[in-house]
Amino acid sequence: MYSPAFLEQRHYRFQSDSADVNDSGTELGSDDTPNTADIALDGVFFLRLKVVNTGDMSANGAWTLQYEKNDTGGFITVTTTSSNVRVASGAEADDTATTELLPNDGGSYSNGLYDDVDGSVSTNLAGGNEKENVWSITCRSAEMSVGDTLDFRMLFGGSTLDEYDIDGECTVVAAVAADELAMQGVILTQ
Repeated sequence: MYSPAFLEQRHYRFQSDSADVNDSGTELGSDDTPNTADIALDGVFFLRLKVVNTGDMSANGAWTLQYEKNDTGGFITVTTTSSNVRVASGAEADDTATTELLPNDGGSYSNGLYDDVDGSVSTNLAGGNEKENVWSITCRSAEMSVGDTLDFRMLFGGSTLDEYDIDGECTVVAAVAADELAMQGVILTQ
């Protein structure tokens, strides 16, 4: 007898949007560790989340991203018009296939997708497989402040996953994105 799909969010990584979404040299901090550096208001960055299907049946449908600000108010779906966090145009073409960069938990890897258009990717995740979906997002200065924290999670088919081993977590640490300052000719020193 086959078991139904059982979906678990297992790993995350924040990445710079300055290079290929599948480039392992673009990490902003360590995998699975709350990011307390490099997340600036109005700057664009990638969030990579790994999901594992430990069931036998496939999960075929839409994967969406949600956030919760400062551990209050519940989770909100990230869209092009959401408050605080929005989908943002990044350095990649929408629906670019993602390769495996996060730790493998024993399943076969199946390509995930990258989104920078609407906050949703549609892919199939077979039983016993894992994938990494990536979103290009920005934290909006109009609604957030330095020191605000964010937790991120994936939904499947508009519903929560069966288990969240870990939420993607970050703290906003700068008022203006460093790449925007560089474009304005400001030199950053430590």
